[in-house]
Amino acid sequence: MSSKRRVRRWEPTNGFDSLEARELMTAGGVIGLDGEYINKFDYNKLLAKRANPPAPPADRRVELALPQYGPNAKAVITLYGPGSLVTTNANGTAIPEKSTHVDVNGGLHILFNGTTSNSQIIGSVSGISKKIYPNINEIRDADVAPFDTTGVGTNQMGYVNMARFNLGPGGRVNLSAGVQRLFLNDIAHGTQLDLAALATPPTTSPQNPGGFNTTTTTNNSGSSAVTNNNGQKSTSTTINGITITTVLPSTDQLTISNGELTGVGGIILPGSVPSVKGNVQLEVQGVELIVRNVNGRSGNPIPQPRTGNQYIAGLIDNDASATDQLTFYKINRNSDYVITSANPEKSFDVKRQDVANPAADTTPLTMLGAGVGQYAKGTIVMPNGNKVTGSVQVVAVGYSFLDTTTNTTRYFINAYSVVDGSLQGYFEVLKKVVDPLDSTKTISVPMPFDGVGGTGGDIFLTDSKGGTNLTGMTQGFDLTESLDPAPPIPPDTHIPHTSVPVGSPLNYPVTFNAKPGTTGVAGISYIYNTGAAYFDAYSPLSTDPQLGIMKINDSETDALSVSSTTKVGGSIPWDSTTQYDMGSVDQNVVLVNPTSYNITGGYYTAQMFSPNNLSPTGSFKLYESTHKLAGLSESFNPQLFGSSVIDVKGNLKTFSARYTDNMVLNVNGIANLVQINQASNTEIIAHPILHVAVSWKPNSNVNIISSARPTDKTTGGKTRPGTRGGVQVVKNLPVLGPYINPAQS
Repeated sequence: MSSKRRVRRWEPTNGFDSLEARELMTAGGVIGLDGEYINKFDYNKLLAKRANPPAPPADRRVELALPQYGPNAKAVITLYGPGSLVTTNANGTAIPEKSTHVDVNGGLHILFNGTTSNSQIIGSVSGISKKIYPNINEIRDADVAPFDTTGVGTNQMGYVNMARFNLGPGGRVNLSAGVQRLFLNDIAHGTQLDLAALATPPTTSPQNPGGFNTTTTTNNSGSSAVTNNNGQKSTSTTINGITITTVLPSTDQLTISNGELTGVGGIILPGSVPSVKGNVQLEVQGVELIVRNVNGRSGNPIPQPRTGNQYIAGLIDNDASATDQLTFYKINRNSDYVITSANPEKSFDVKRQDVANPAADTTPLTMLGAGVGQYAKGTIVMPNGNKVTGSVQVVAVGYSFLDTTTNTTRYFINAYSVVDGSLQGYFEVLKKVVDPLDSTKTISVPMPFDGVGGTGGDIFLTDSKGGTNLTGMTQGFDLTESLDPAPPIPPDTHIPHTSVPVGSPLNYPVTFNAKPGTTGVAGISYIYNTGAAYFDAYSPLSTDPQLGIMKINDSETDALSVSSTTKVGGSIPWDSTTQYDMGSVDQNVVLVNPTSYNITGGYYTAQMFSPNNLSPTGSFKLYESTHKLAGLSESFNPQLFGSSVIDVKGNLKTFSARYTDNMVLNVNGIANLVQINQASNTEIIAHPILHVAVSWKPNSNVNIISSARPTDKTTGGKTRPGTRGGVQVVKNLPVLGPYINPAQS
């Protein structure tokens, strides 16, 4: 550790940071155990390492052979700071699927655990030509499901330098708990990056105790959180007469403990930029994403505007004379991106699947609800017609029927691809009960449900008459494991095409009577269910309960708990015969009362509510020629198939690329700087965008959408809204997304 002079260390930079802070080295004053002086740099480095002891070397440096590039080719992945790259069993042996490894196709899976905002992952190669960039298939926390983008249970990360690697076709990066800076070489087609801004930048690191070229001193985001219900939070400091105001990410419901998001999370508030003038400099704390190219195109068809054609799925419960249907409703917006209506565009037959010939089966089905989830072993039809296995976003359709052979009502889920409506699989929903003939054993029996919702890739089923109090019960299920048709591999005893529960069921309290109708909201770790309760103070003149929504926490341990119950829609009397349909669009909970159907206009009135406090956020017309709606799902974007999707929660400090094609960059907070040398078929959304340096040729299909940005004051003291050519400014741009790639091979 002893040194009498500072050794300069080169670190990659994005070219837009301010100059790193200069330090005056001390001539002495601190003496090490060897009797030698320790300069300030090495002394701070020593303190940082003691404060954040690294994992053992075997856990934080992984060498992976890459024989496809040469006999001595390998990737070296190193983690600095807290955490490890290897997850072990109780006996100390590594768990391959939860550790950094190379798959059978030569793709890298970089999995980490126990990290904080002061951790760094750096990748290098050996024995490989400088012209070759190995592919990464995923980067994520080992304890979190690949498709869970809520951030709950995920560890934060400070710095990820994978500039020597590409994110390969179908690759995923899930840093939804927060990351400061991410370097990649190229990003291929069919990829998904879920990133979130740290509350404050890393302040200490074994590799750079001074932080990452920061200009202000703030608290360590690994031990604090941003909670902001009423606007943007910021900090200020004055240096040499210049006041630097740092705008922090505007997030809500996030709790951080030892670098890990706990409790519930995912709710995003749109960004808000303070107006500055005079000797005030504005800084934005957020994600820094530096790449060379983003090539999201894999086929010949010319991509359309990337975020167009958003849908919500609905179920049509026909009588026995007609086939029940799954319908995709296209969502329409006005020039302010406010949802105005949804029209039916595509329909697919829903049929029983547990028979040899589903087409010949005439058993009447009862539609029970729909929710969006992720099936990791689905079938994807590529643009060239080839079929490959990969993750597919699906609409899970619930239904029941009377099995005449056993005189038993059975309950099933069919899963349909959001891209083309193809059936991806099915499973029967069962539950374990004590065997009435032998109390030492359990047997599987049908589990009734009448509500379906999805979040984090899984689905949640609600039985409005179940639970210990008979007032309602919700249970989560692993969608991929439930749909998996493969025979079990010992010691697994799962029967194919049967449900696999996640966590324990939530039994509703006696004070809330559930109604059919369940939903999730993309990127948010809550489940919502309709019901009735006495929300108002007792009055002899009003003894009827009112319609309400229960908000249910889904924690990092898959434990469900009641967050709140809220009255909605005024005092609506209890109606035991009404089935309310619930879904969601972007960051809005959607509720449809079937009695709202307008026969003349042929539409339902769909009410929207905030996922946070369930306050009304608007309504739209859901057009349907029949009065037989029996369920709604969460929204989805089939048109994103094959593109590269980058979704950022909170602020984006910098995005820099030479070239982008078929890319969506969606920032729910402020985008400080977006720089692209040449863009085509690219859509950029932010709240707002402050600085744009994007070049494109005519007819290149580039859309840049921003909320209004106050820049400075006029001579009269009024705020002057910021505008620039090529940017569509929407004053009250709502939060859009999060956007999810619907299929990845």
